[in-house]
Amino acid sequence: MHPAKQKKPVTQAQKPNTPVSTSPPRTSETLPTKTPPLPAIALKPLAFRMPDIPREFRGVWIATVANIDWPVSSTSPWEKQKQEFIDLLDYYKSLNFNAVIVQIRTAGDAFYPSNFAPWSKYLTGKQGQAPKTQENPLTWMIKEAHDRGLEFHAWLNPYRATMDLKTEELSPEHDFNTHRNWMLKYGSKWYYDPGLPEVKNHLLAIIREVVVNYDVDAIHFDDYFYPYREPKLEFPDKASFDKYKKNPDKRGMTGDVRM
Repeated sequence: MHPAKQKKPVTQAQKPNTPVSTSPPRTSETLPTKTPPLPAIALKPLAFRMPDIPREFRGVWIATVANIDWPVSSTSPWEKQKQEFIDLLDYYKSLNFNAVIVQIRTAGDAFYPSNFAPWSKYLTGKQGQAPKTQENPLTWMIKEAHDRGLEFHAWLNPYRATMDLKTEELSPEHDFNTHRNWMLKYGSKWYYDPGLPEVKNHLLAIIREVVVNYDVDAIHFDDYFYPYREPKLEFPDKASFDKYKKNPDKRGMTGDVRM
């Protein structure tokens, strides 16, 4: 038998009776409207399985201000405080957390040796007093977290300068004593004036000191907004706002918290 003859494809040129369109291509403006509209189509769920995510962010906050979470007592020996921190890490690790967000600046202070802030009283019992150890607490905390596969996020309160009005208890190195012109009294606390360029540069230097010298995995800010509104009181930053404002509508919002 002879092999079957293959038919050649028919091209437009081989169709002499097919008219060639000379009209412009149809666009969304020239297409006719469908009337009546097409009925809605009932879609069925797709049989699709998302790939397993090897890691997701599961963070937990560890507050140091007023010794809320750690250390339990500011006057405990460093070795006891270390064990308390290890117990916290092991506990959160057992609950499948993979990151700790540790407060290392509560109110113009530091949980590490700093060129810009005194030691925190919540670590040593007295602001400006160094812990009785040769270890750097922050370096040690980061290592302990990383040894357990936990990310270490450094949590800073940038604008809160004090937790109360007992300024006589502040270290001579505290910014309240070295830069009084940066401070604004509001309610029962003192705050850094957020509108001053000097304050902004100072806070940037504090953050830079941390990220350059420590193996932190992230920086978190808390209380970076205007304070919760005190009854019948306005936050007293009008002078710096009027002097340095770029947008007259951006000072704040009505309500309890102004951004």
